[in-house]
Amino acid sequence: MHKPADWLSSELIEAVINCQAVRVRALLEEGANPNIQLASADPTLATNILQPRTPLQMVVFRISDALLKPEEALALETITKLLLASGADPEPARQLALQRYGAYQAEAIDPKNPLDNIRKLMEEGRLS
Repeated sequence: MHKPADWLSSELIEAVINCQAVRVRALLEEGANPNIQLASADPTLATNILQPRTPLQMVVFRISDALLKPEEALALETITKLLLASGADPEPARQLALQRYGAYQAEAIDPKNPLDNIRKLMEEGRLS
Protein backbone atom coordinates (compact mmCIF):
# COMPACT_ATOMS: atom_id res chain seq x y z
CA MET A 1 0.00 0.00 0.00
CA HIS A 2 1.33 3.43 -0.95
CA LYS A 3 1.58 5.81 1.98
CA PRO A 4 1.20 9.61 1.66
CA ALA A 5 4.45 11.58 1.49
CA ASP A 6 3.53 13.75 4.48
CA TRP A 7 2.92 10.65 6.61
CA LEU A 8 6.27 9.16 5.56
CA SER A 9 8.08 12.40 6.34
CA SER A 10 6.39 12.75 9.72
CA GLU A 11 7.34 9.17 10.54
CA LEU A 12 10.92 9.85 9.38
CA ILE A 13 11.31 12.72 11.84
CA GLU A 14 9.87 10.54 14.63
CA ALA A 15 12.26 7.70 13.77
CA VAL A 16 15.23 10.10 13.91
CA ILE A 17 14.06 11.53 17.25
CA ASN A 18 13.80 7.98 18.61
CA CYS A 19 17.17 6.88 17.14
CA GLN A 20 15.56 4.10 15.09
CA ALA A 21 18.04 3.47 12.28
CA VAL A 22 16.20 0.41 10.90
CA ARG A 23 12.96 2.41 10.73
CA VAL A 24 14.75 5.35 9.07
CA ARG A 25 16.12 2.99 6.41
CA ALA A 26 12.68 1.51 5.76
CA LEU A 27 11.01 4.93 5.50
CA LEU A 28 13.66 6.22 3.12
CA GLU A 29 13.20 3.11 0.98
CA GLU A 30 9.43 3.81 0.98
CA GLY A 31 10.10 7.30 -0.35
CA ALA A 32 10.33 9.57 2.70
CA ASN A 33 11.93 12.90 1.85
CA PRO A 34 15.35 13.19 3.59
CA ASN A 35 15.11 16.99 3.23
CA ILE A 36 11.64 17.45 4.71
CA GLN A 37 11.35 20.61 6.79
CA LEU A 38 9.11 20.69 9.81
CA ALA A 39 6.51 23.41 9.70
CA SER A 40 6.25 25.57 12.77
CA ALA A 41 3.13 27.23 14.10
CA ASP A 42 5.41 29.87 15.61
CA PRO A 43 6.87 32.06 12.82
CA THR A 44 9.80 33.06 15.03
CA LEU A 45 10.85 29.41 15.24
CA ALA A 46 10.49 28.86 11.49
CA THR A 47 13.58 30.95 10.77
CA ASN A 48 15.49 30.22 13.98
CA ILE A 49 18.73 28.45 13.03
CA LEU A 50 18.94 26.88 16.51
CA GLN A 51 15.71 24.91 16.06
CA PRO A 52 15.97 21.57 14.22
CA ARG A 53 13.66 21.43 11.20
CA THR A 54 15.21 18.75 8.97
CA PRO A 55 16.05 15.11 9.77
CA LEU A 56 19.81 15.85 9.77
CA GLN A 57 19.30 18.87 12.02
CA MET A 58 17.36 16.59 14.37
CA VAL A 59 20.40 14.27 14.46
CA VAL A 60 22.61 17.23 15.45
CA PHE A 61 20.08 18.23 18.11
CA ARG A 62 19.68 14.71 19.53
CA ILE A 63 23.38 13.80 19.62
CA SER A 64 23.99 16.33 22.39
CA ASP A 65 21.37 14.78 24.70
CA ALA A 66 23.14 14.03 27.99
CA LEU A 67 20.81 11.08 28.58
CA LEU A 68 21.53 9.50 25.19
CA LYS A 69 22.58 5.86 25.50
CA PRO A 70 25.74 4.73 23.64
CA GLU A 71 23.68 2.54 21.28
CA GLU A 72 21.44 5.53 20.47
CA ALA A 73 24.48 7.66 19.65
CA LEU A 74 25.73 4.95 17.30
CA ALA A 75 22.26 4.72 15.75
CA LEU A 76 22.36 8.47 15.07
CA GLU A 77 25.67 7.99 13.27
CA THR A 78 24.06 5.29 11.11
CA ILE A 79 21.04 7.53 10.52
CA THR A 80 23.35 10.31 9.34
CA LYS A 81 24.89 7.96 6.77
CA LEU A 82 21.45 6.81 5.60
CA LEU A 83 20.13 10.35 5.23
CA LEU A 84 23.21 11.56 3.35
CA ALA A 85 23.14 8.51 1.06
CA SER A 86 19.49 9.34 0.32
CA GLY A 87 20.33 12.88 -0.73
CA ALA A 88 19.88 14.87 2.48
CA ASP A 89 21.37 18.36 2.25
CA PRO A 90 24.00 18.59 5.03
CA GLU A 91 24.23 22.40 5.01
CA PRO A 92 21.33 23.24 7.39
CA ALA A 93 22.63 20.65 9.88
CA ARG A 94 26.19 21.96 9.52
CA GLN A 95 24.95 25.45 10.36
CA LEU A 96 23.10 24.16 13.42
CA ALA A 97 26.22 22.24 14.54
CA LEU A 98 28.33 25.36 14.07
CA GLN A 99 25.97 27.36 16.28
CA ARG A 100 25.72 24.65 18.95
CA TYR A 101 29.27 23.25 19.02
CA GLY A 102 31.55 25.74 17.27
CA ALA A 103 33.67 25.41 14.16
CA TYR A 104 34.42 21.95 12.77
CA GLN A 105 38.09 21.05 13.17
CA ALA A 106 39.09 17.93 11.26
CA GLU A 107 42.36 17.59 13.16
CA ALA A 108 40.49 17.39 16.48
CA ILE A 109 38.19 14.52 15.46
CA ASP A 110 37.95 11.63 17.92
CA PRO A 111 36.82 8.54 15.95
CA LYS A 112 35.28 7.12 19.14
CA ASN A 113 33.01 10.15 19.53
CA PRO A 114 29.73 9.82 17.58
CA LEU A 115 29.25 13.62 17.48
CA ASP A 116 32.66 14.04 15.86
CA ASN A 117 31.88 11.27 13.38
CA ILE A 118 28.53 12.82 12.50
CA ARG A 119 30.12 16.22 11.92
CA LYS A 120 32.79 14.59 9.74
CA LEU A 121 30.11 12.82 7.70
CA MET A 122 28.27 16.11 7.18
CA GLU A 123 31.48 17.82 6.07
CA GLU A 124 32.21 15.00 3.63
CA GLY A 125 28.61 15.11 2.41
CA ARG A 126 28.94 18.82 1.76
CA LEU A 127 32.07 18.26 -0.31
CA SER A 128 30.67 15.45 -2.45
